[in-house]
Amino acid sequence: MMRTMESCQLANFKGRYHFSLSGTTSAEGAIDADGAGHFKMTQAATAAGSGTFEVDTDCIVRIELPTEDPVKLRGILVDGGKEILAIQTDPGKTVSARFTAR
Repeated sequence: MMRTMESCQLANFKGRYHFSLSGTTSAEGAIDADGAGHFKMTQAATAAGSGTFEVDTDCIVRIELPTEDPVKLRGILVDGGKEILAIQTDPGKTVSARFTAR
């Protein structure tokens, strides 16, 4: 069981994270989060674009991945900011996502 922190802020989501999506959309790659609401995404050693994220004080994170069909995720920041467990929030899509700090 993963634990959340007492409270979170944007700066808790900073650095390089490996991600994987599985479900109606599947993808793997890495993001470099700046701790200020923006990130750069890389897939298969190719820059795939920039995206945004928000972190609420209760450690809920909203991320939009800049894929061909943008993927909107909602998750929870756990393990001291080292991991995010998320699901896609777009109607009709069933995707789970995991972001792990590297």
